[in-house]
Amino acid sequence: MIDTTQVIYEWLTTSGTGLYTLCATRIWWVAAPPAFDNSADAIIYHPEAEPTHPIAAVHTPTFVFKCYGGAATYTSARTVYRALYDRLHNEQGAKTAGAIMMAHQLTAQALPPDPDTGWPAWMARYEIVLQ
Repeated sequence: MIDTTQVIYEWLTTSGTGLYTLCATRIWWVAAPPAFDNSADAIIYHPEAEPTHPIAAVHTPTFVFKCYGGAATYTSARTVYRALYDRLHNEQGAKTAGAIMMAHQLTAQALPPDPDTGWPAWMARYEIVLQ
């Protein structure tokens, strides 16, 4: 079984992309490190559901991505979201842990400011087919 979160991390942190220019490796699974203070662009992601087709070893997880813009504005968070969209939507390609066969955005929206930090974010949900 492939590690879907690792494949996506490798895809999103590939150097030479617009997303890498903004976030570099500030793309975290489940939660940001304790020192993160929204002073730099970042993405936090997690699987929402991870169904697997048993015969073909095809995984079709749905992932949620929260995009933070390094500032207390929705415009900066949306800039990170747009770079995520450009890097992920309708893309295909292989990484060391597996291959993205297709990525399709399901929804995207601005989130209310985080009640604890006040940080605005853009959220996007993707269905990603991996093998």
